[in-house]
Amino acid sequence: MEPKLKHITTQYRRFTKNQVLTEGHLNEVLDFFDDQDRLSRICLDGTGIVCGFNLRCVDNTIEVSQGAGVTSDGDLLHLYKINTDPETNIKHKTIDFEKVTYTHFKRYNNSEDDGRNEYHPFFFDADETPLFLLELRTDKGTESESDEVFPLAELSDHFEVSCKDLVAILYLETYEKERDLCVTLTCDNQGLEVVGNYKVLVTTKAHAKIIQSYDPTLQRPNYRPLYYSLPEVMAPRSIVQPKDFEDYPKLLQAMARETLKNNAVSKLRQGLERLFNGFNLPQLKDIVLLKLDELFDFSEEHVPPDIQYRYDLLTDLIASYSEVKTLLSHAVPSRCCSSVKDFPKHLMLGELVSEGLCTEFRHSFYPAPVDEAVTGSCGSCEPLTIPPSNDHTVPELVIDFEEANLSVCFDNDNDAMHLNSLLKRIVLQLTNYNANYTYIKTTPSFHLGNLSQKAIPFYYNVGNELIATWNFKQTVNNNHLYQRSYHQAYLRMKAPLSVKLDHDFYRIEGHQGKNVAEVVSALEKTRSVNALGFNLVALAINATDLEETIQEYTRFYLEHNKGLEHQAGVVPGGTFVMIYLEGEYSGYPYPYGYGYPYGYPYGEAPFGHDFETEEGAHGPTVVNPVVADFMLPYLCCDQNHVSLHLPTDFLCFDKTTRPLRFEVTPTGGIVEADVLPGMQGGVVRNEAGAFVFDPNQVSEELYGEPIRFKVNNIATEAQITVSPKLTFTVTVVNIDYDRDRNTAVVNFELNGDDLPRAHEFTWNFGDGSRPIKTNKRRVSHEYDLLEVNAVEVITSSEDDTCSSEVITPISFDLLPELQLPETEFCRLDENLYPFTMEPVVPGAVITGNGVVNVSGNFFFVPANVPSGSSSITFQVNGEATSLKVSLEHPPTADFTHQIAGDDIIFSNTSSNTQGYVWRIHEEVIERVNRTDVRRSIADYPDTIQVSLEAISELCGAQTTGPRTIVIREQRSCEDRARLFMEDAFTQLHTIASHRSFRTLPDPMKQLFTASSELFDIFAETLKEFLAGEQNHVYADHFGNYIPMLQKQMLRAETSFEKNMVTKLAELSISLSFVVLGCQEDAVLIETRQSIEAVLGRELEMIVKVKDQGAEIDPRQVLQQFLQSLRRRFDSVGPISDRIKDMLEKLRE
Repeated sequence: MEPKLKHITTQYRRFTKNQVLTEGHLNEVLDFFDDQDRLSRICLDGTGIVCGFNLRCVDNTIEVSQGAGVTSDGDLLHLYKINTDPETNIKHKTIDFEKVTYTHFKRYNNSEDDGRNEYHPFFFDADETPLFLLELRTDKGTESESDEVFPLAELSDHFEVSCKDLVAILYLETYEKERDLCVTLTCDNQGLEVVGNYKVLVTTKAHAKIIQSYDPTLQRPNYRPLYYSLPEVMAPRSIVQPKDFEDYPKLLQAMARETLKNNAVSKLRQGLERLFNGFNLPQLKDIVLLKLDELFDFSEEHVPPDIQYRYDLLTDLIASYSEVKTLLSHAVPSRCCSSVKDFPKHLMLGELVSEGLCTEFRHSFYPAPVDEAVTGSCGSCEPLTIPPSNDHTVPELVIDFEEANLSVCFDNDNDAMHLNSLLKRIVLQLTNYNANYTYIKTTPSFHLGNLSQKAIPFYYNVGNELIATWNFKQTVNNNHLYQRSYHQAYLRMKAPLSVKLDHDFYRIEGHQGKNVAEVVSALEKTRSVNALGFNLVALAINATDLEETIQEYTRFYLEHNKGLEHQAGVVPGGTFVMIYLEGEYSGYPYPYGYGYPYGYPYGEAPFGHDFETEEGAHGPTVVNPVVADFMLPYLCCDQNHVSLHLPTDFLCFDKTTRPLRFEVTPTGGIVEADVLPGMQGGVVRNEAGAFVFDPNQVSEELYGEPIRFKVNNIATEAQITVSPKLTFTVTVVNIDYDRDRNTAVVNFELNGDDLPRAHEFTWNFGDGSRPIKTNKRRVSHEYDLLEVNAVEVITSSEDDTCSSEVITPISFDLLPELQLPETEFCRLDENLYPFTMEPVVPGAVITGNGVVNVSGNFFFVPANVPSGSSSITFQVNGEATSLKVSLEHPPTADFTHQIAGDDIIFSNTSSNTQGYVWRIHEEVIERVNRTDVRRSIADYPDTIQVSLEAISELCGAQTTGPRTIVIREQRSCEDRARLFMEDAFTQLHTIASHRSFRTLPDPMKQLFTASSELFDIFAETLKEFLAGEQNHVYADHFGNYIPMLQKQMLRAETSFEKNMVTKLAELSISLSFVVLGCQEDAVLIETRQSIEAVLGRELEMIVKVKDQGAEIDPRQVLQQFLQSLRRRFDSVGPISDRIKDMLEKLRE
């Protein structure tokens, strides 16, 4: 059978006079008003079971109470009974009864030939197979039945089912029945009778599910059964005990314990899972459960730093869940207009025996929304929005709710849209949790009641979606932009504290992780500007259990004030209690990776859990960070008004200084010094338990710095600066005199008990120099002894208020002046020269080279000065004086000659002289310099006598010669050799007779002796050497001598020593060639090995002496001699080569 409203009549004809009426005209009127009647029911009243139709299966009977219901086709259903009037025997149908009791049943045939029972698709499965249906019958009903009817007691015998397996259906069987043409009065056509039989059918639960599957209405959420299936979830109270505040890890564990207690999270998870399943929202369910697990999957051993905000989120979620559940308990599943096809001719009455509070197979009443006035005037489902006013809020994460089959139309104020809005809010709460906001705000809100009425917390990324779903009623009324929230970018309510709004709570947010002083200052300003009536208290706790700091005020406060509980704010007339850590810490936000997909809106991370600074770690450094907050629902005395006074703001103290007593408000307030961790600010308790300031307990680093104080962890204006009275002494360690510069360096040492290491002292040295300031304990100063001979040094402390000084007198030892009759002496002078002293210093001792003491008197003897000294200074009592004398060496007379063409040239090689006298043949020449004397040889005979006198003003004169000089060579080679030997012995005698010879060091004297012996050996066997007969011992005689000569040449220091060794080198090298000059070339070549050994050693000596920078031929005498030999030895290659090598080295 088809629903009546499948095709509706929208017009009818008015009857007119003399109109010919047909059945169509009449049926059109009937159909029009029937359709309007039906449409009025389903669209303006509603569909489903209005009341009654309650089932009861007892004593082999089934009772159905009277009721009323409307099908989706607009049929008004109820139960009726047929009563027969005993007088007229006319049957009447009545509905005036309480219930109908059914005692029998029969198999319902839903596929009879006339088609009246073919109720498609409800009574057939997908294969068009009729469903199992039984029709219930009363006792009276069985009397007229021709079909086989059975008592209900035999139900299980026939079909193996019982009441608990069956579902009841109220079915309106409608069909048209043709009456007989003729009746008692006439044979005219009576028309068709429309029959409507009300039948109560039963079927199995399995087949009931099939019937239900054809009904979209029953597939929609069934609010009442869903309500009863949801577990009751209550938010745990976050209550911590005083022992939990010993340190931050213990506090974290306690807050985690309070958050996770009573299995609140698991119960909420179970409830949300059932809730979203009940609304057939699998995609959103997965998101909700995933985020819930991410945020609350922690233990007491690993607690996230934002534990309090997660607790707040948990209470918000439970509040949203409870709002949903409460609304489900009375929600009306209204529809704008039911679909005609949903249940056009039947009502599901439910299970005969229900296993729970609610039935699964029963129609509710689905009222039309006409009575709720749910439609607005805007005609748009979208809420009103405005552009954001700033970018301080991270954009909210919005899921495609339309795709997830969850839509909200804010133009319809009905329970269904309200529920959808709440479900959407739950999803947004979880997906937009973000505690990374650090701007301190106070927002008026409500302490109790639905979450919808409260301000939106700061730990959400707030955007248009969350604002629209936060308070459904306000959004429907377009008032949602005036909600209160920490985030105001998308709201028109920018300053909720400045307008008059109902509230009984202040949300205080954005302060955790920030410096406690900064937080207190910001909240004090907010409280003052906006006249807010609550107190502030800050309590310090230790960061770890390793710290031993006793937080006295924290302990006192917690012991005396009960009712502490985290509420994310404070009620008017309450106390907002902040917990902070003393010290400086680096924040590492969210160290356990619980998931925050958003950045920090201000580039500033909130305070974290880990307080050890790690390498490469990032994050801001916070001093005294706030890590938690709690609320007391009352004001405690006057602890919010604190003050502190000391009798002075500066104190100069020593060990005898008595402590100063504080004047504290409130009485009994806890006083603490506001200093860095590890430092002592001087606050102690006296024997009476009162707080006093003891300057002797102050850390040295705080001397001279203002020390500030807190009362009950609140900063006060009181401050004091302390400086110790310094007791010290100054000692002169020693005085270092520099007599050459006439200066003295005085070394001071400052000593004292308990002197601050960093304290500076001022030193005024009393000589007119600029005073210095230093914290050094050893100080030196140089005095000019030409300017001062006694001073007073003033040493004072740096602090003017606590100034003290020490005066140290100093007298300097003046060094007397020494004098001698002369300041220049001859080195060989053996006379005694007396010293004179001014001023005379009794007992003074004069020391220095050449000083002798004769009967207590001091004299200077030049001859006693060591040979290596030429400038002498003297000391008095070990102090150097300014007297300085010099010694002059005796003169050394020497000369050389050479014949150059027609002239003879005499070269003066003397030293240590100021004048010279030449005696050449019969001529006397006086000179003051060493210029050569040149004469023509034509003026002289074949031989002449020449001498040279060298004159020194201090040391007298020395003469060399007379020497025999050959002008014209008439002698043999042997004669020339003998003449060289005679001249050499003359020069050796000149050296030995020199006044400085006796002062020579022993090694020098030994060298001279060896030289004399060498010449003696060659003089005794000169004839044999000249003939080449002694060449075999030639190398032996020179072998030991040359190394000795080389060694002393390198050691010569005085001018006499240098002149002597160069002369010996000149004579010995000349000797080595003179004895070879008369030999035959053949002999020389035959004995060249011995000759080359001597000449090679001499060349080696020349090289080493020249390389060491010593002189070997300062007057080029040796060079001239070697040059004169080159022609003689040109034919003897080895000797010629050695002469050439020597000349090259000497000329370098």
